[in-house]
Amino acid sequence: MVLSDSLFTRSGTLNYDDKYKGASAKSLSSLKEDKGLSKDGFLLNNARVLMGSGVETFEKGKNALRSWRYV
Repeated sequence: MVLSDSLFTRSGTLNYDDKYKGASAKSLSSLKEDKGLSKDGFLLNNARVLMGSGVETFEKGKNALRSWRYV
């Protein structure tokens, strides 16, 4: 089972429409041109922040993502 399948199974009902599937894989410029996500209320944010570097930071980030839960 892939992580996303497991996540959706455990989260119960989730406000998710198939038309959004794969949207984050598209470039920001193509999403801005499409305007579909913006019209549906999604904020397009391409901000990036360096959280740290090195193996310890990577492991902490990986563990945080693995333990993340929908509320």
